[in-house]
Amino acid sequence: LGNPLLRERKLGFINSLPIRKWPLAGKDDFPGVSSSARSKSVTWYNYRATQQTHEPDHASDPGGASLWLSWTAPATGKATVTTEGSSFDTLLGVYTGGAVNELTLVASNDDHPSGGNTSRVEYDATAGTVYRIAVDGYMADTGNIQFGIYDLVAANDLFANRTVLTGFPTCTNGHN
Repeated sequence: LGNPLLRERKLGFINSLPIRKWPLAGKDDFPGVSSSARSKSVTWYNYRATQQTHEPDHASDPGGASLWLSWTAPATGKATVTTEGSSFDTLLGVYTGGAVNELTLVASNDDHPSGGNTSRVEYDATAGTVYRIAVDGYMADTGNIQFGIYDLVAANDLFANRTVLTGFPTCTNGHN
């Protein structure tokens, strides 16, 4: 875990979806690919991606090559969305709402708070809420997108949410 972002209690690598030449099936238009995984990491390419009519500017930039993901938060707590490792200057926008012309901004970012041209946002996610996440290129830039959603707090971090073990012998695995 040499990547400092991944030291933040990343709850597990879910899958890698390398898409090289034609990435747009189900991602270019709102609401995009759906997921409810606690953590998700995928690789996309936004070549030939477009901006939709009424799509908002992400991080106050018009962009023009956006891909969308719909993520349902499985638990309440901090969530991080990042494009760290992408090959170009990215934009991120996290929204709620059911239509592209009715979105409410939750968080957005143009350049990573620690420096660089990739993007990162942290926000308070609410269990069961569907978040619409746009990844775009600054001034319609394109390239390889490294996209990740990570929880910052494990589901059983609080005593009230502890994992109950029953039976004997008992074995469990976890990440800290």
